[in-house]
Amino acid sequence: MKAAEKISQKLENYTKRKDDLKIKDWRFGLAEGCEISLGLDKGEIGGPYLPPSTNDVFQGSAYVIWADDSVSIIDMDAKSLEDLDLVLKEGKLSSYVDPDSPDILEPQTLPSDLKIKDEKVADLINKDNSYFFEVLEFYKDQLGQKPYAKNIEAEVGASLAKSNLMNSKGLNVSWESTSMSTGAIVNDKFWDFYSKRNLCEKKDLNRIVNEIDRFMMHIDNPMKMKSGKMKVILAPDTLGAFFGKYIAGEILEGGSIAENQSLYTVEDFLNKRKIFDERINLVVNGLKDYDNGTVPCSGEGVPATKQYLIAEGRLITPMLGLKYAKKIGMEPTPPGSLKLEVADKMPYSGMLKGIDYGLIVYGVLGMHTQDSKTGRYGLAVSEGLLVEDGKVKGTVKDVVIAGNFFDALNDKKTKFAKYRADEIAMRLESTVKARD
Repeated sequence: MKAAEKISQKLENYTKRKDDLKIKDWRFGLAEGCEISLGLDKGEIGGPYLPPSTNDVFQGSAYVIWADDSVSIIDMDAKSLEDLDLVLKEGKLSSYVDPDSPDILEPQTLPSDLKIKDEKVADLINKDNSYFFEVLEFYKDQLGQKPYAKNIEAEVGASLAKSNLMNSKGLNVSWESTSMSTGAIVNDKFWDFYSKRNLCEKKDLNRIVNEIDRFMMHIDNPMKMKSGKMKVILAPDTLGAFFGKYIAGEILEGGSIAENQSLYTVEDFLNKRKIFDERINLVVNGLKDYDNGTVPCSGEGVPATKQYLIAEGRLITPMLGLKYAKKIGMEPTPPGSLKLEVADKMPYSGMLKGIDYGLIVYGVLGMHTQDSKTGRYGLAVSEGLLVEDGKVKGTVKDVVIAGNFFDALNDKKTKFAKYRADEIAMRLESTVKARD
C-alpha cells in the first residue's frame, strides 16, 4: 500500500473508534520525491566539483480534529509509517483547544492543466543529470574570463515530487511537480540565481551571468558617496524584501488583522480603502506557468486562482488561511506567488537616465529590525552602485538609505521599470547618509 493511502486509511479508521482517540475530521498532505544537487567548491576557478548529492523527500502533515473538538497538527516523516498508532497517540497528547480552529473544507473544483511539471527536469532526476555539469561549466567559462573574477561558487539542483492531499470530506487529489534552481556568486560578493519549475536554459544562464557582471564590472572602482536626498533605485530582490516586510508582513497579514493588531481593519478591506497610488497592484497568482508557487490547491484544499490583494492602490483582501478567513468572515486566500503589478512602467534605461546623482541598491542589511507599522526605514546598503548623469560610476560602501516606504508608494514621483523578464525595479526619493 502506498504511504499516502496507508496514512489516510489509518486516519479514517480512527473516526470509528469509541475512546478518547476518536477522530472527528482530518486532513493529510504528503510530498514524496527525490532531489539532486551539485556545486562548484569554494576556491579558485577550475577547482573541484562538490560531489552530487541525492536525497529522498518525504514530508507529511496531518491536521486532526478530535472528537472532543481539540485539534492537533502532526508532522510525519518516513519513519512515522513504522508505527502510525504511536504517532497519532503522541499527536493527541499535544492537542490543544482553539475556538477559531478551521473546519475541514469540502472538495472544491480545482484548476486543470497547470504547467507544474517539466519532463526535461524530470529526466534530470530519472535518467541523465549530465546537464548539471554543463551548467557549472558554463559559469566557469563565462565568469572565469572576467578580469574581476578571483573565485566562483555555483550550485545547481532539481527535484521531482508527487503530492497528495486527502481529507475526511472526500478530497483526494494528487499531482506531480518539478523544480530547478541554480545560481552563482563571484568573489563572495554578488549572487544571482534562477528558481522555477522548468529547465534553466542557456538564455536563463546568460541572464544570471549578465546580472552578476552588471554589478561586478564596477567592483574595482570604489566611489565615495555624498550624503543628501536623492533618487534611489531598488533592484528587484531589494524591492521584494521591502514588500515582504512592509506589505505582506504587515498590511496584508491576516492574523494581525483578525486580532486587531494591524494598521488596517476588516472594514478597511470591505470598504476597499485606498492606501497607495493607483498604479500599485499586488496579486497572488497560483496559475502562472512553471512558477514555484503554482499548485492546484493550498495545503488546506483552497483552489489556486489569481486573486488581487491590492488593486489600483486599494485594499481588497488580506492573506488568509481557513482559520482567520472563518474568524473575520472573508474568503481564504488561494495559493500562489505574490507579485507586484504596476501600471505605467518605464524602460530601465530611462530610469537610469533620469538620475543626475543617485544610487542603485542591490542588497540591504537590517530589514528585520525595521518598524513595519510606520513604513519608516533606515538600512545599510550591502551592495550598491553610484549613478551620475545616468551612468553607473562604481561601487559604494558605508552608506545608509532612510525614508518612508509607504510615502514612496503614494508619491507620483516614484517610478517603476521592467528590469528582467517579469521583474520590477522601483526608483524613489530617499535620504542617503554616507559615512565620513
